[in-house]
Amino acid sequence: MKGKKVKNIGLTNILRDEATETEGTGGANVTEMPSPPKVEEPKPEDISGKVKYFDLIKFERATVEVKGNFLPAKTADEAKERAGEKFLVIMNKGLKRQAISDLRSSAAFPDSACNTKVIAGFINNFRPLFALDKKLPDAEQRKDQTNRVIAMFRGNEAILQSIKTLAAAIPVVSDEDGEDSEDGE
Repeated sequence: MKGKKVKNIGLTNILRDEATETEGTGGANVTEMPSPPKVEEPKPEDISGKVKYFDLIKFERATVEVKGNFLPAKTADEAKERAGEKFLVIMNKGLKRQAISDLRSSAAFPDSACNTKVIAGFINNFRPLFALDKKLPDAEQRKDQTNRVIAMFRGNEAILQSIKTLAAAIPVVSDEDGEDSEDGE
């Protein structure tokens, strides 16, 4: 352990578990004190986002990407200062998100439950086999295609066994799961 060296003045018994005796100090019994933990400085992060809008000249939907830097706050006080009046709103959103995450991880699922990302992965691999019905709107086309892929799965025992094997290795709910869509997207 590295730290400040302090002359031993009867604290040996107290510090014995936390410090080590050092030799070669000119006859003085010196105990090495543990260093305080180092606090890492937050590193700036590159951030980006997309803003959707409607272009009235081209008369179509458009997107613009915005980029910037974000420096995480070092302390709660700094975060509160930077957020200003929005601090309570921001904290409550975070607390609500955490509460929902806790509820999701404590949910009781039947033995047949499977993480929707497992099914979505299988569905997306088989989508090219099923043409989209151009008579339906886009969202309905995708749902129709998904339903046809799932119907094919139900009739194929090898695919069902592969899905069940993979599903057994992946928790039904994980920390990165958001609101999963029901159509395999």
